Amino acid sequence: MPVYSFVCEPCKNKEDFLRTVEERNKATHCRCGNKMKRVPERFNAETFEEYFDEGLNSDVYSKRHKKAIMEQQGVIEAGDPVHGGRNFDSKMPNLIGKQKPKGKVWNPPKSKSDAEVTTMNEKGEVTGTHKIDDLPNAGEGLK
Repeated sequence: MPVYSFVCEPCKNKEDFLRTVEERNKATHCRCGNKMKRVPERFNAETFEEYFDEGLNSDVYSKRHKKAIMEQQGVIEAGDPVHGGRNFDSKMPNLIGKQKPKGKVWNPPKSKSDAEVTTMNEKGEVTGTHKIDDLPNAGEGLK
């Protein structure tokens, strides 16, 4: 059963009562004889709406899920933790905000050798996909 707090406004007496939800508003009288008023609960339910995170390139389904993806990718949160890391542009308000999930969930490579890197030329065209272990050493260059 939940605990409800009551206060007597004339004498400032405060008391907690164990009651069922149905009885939560039942009249309660103070020792001084006046009627006590129920104090509203300070319960704050935080909801989470799933979204696509551009920086993580993944859908995020909960705070715990986001934290796990960030740990797997080896990144930390940056920017304003309340309002996000973006600057607000009043001329383009539709570009700011959370995107709907896209069905992409980042999965970490099973091992370092399974991770792949996509290479591009100066024009931005994809020239190939290579496993990390197959990449040439520094100075050898890609063919």
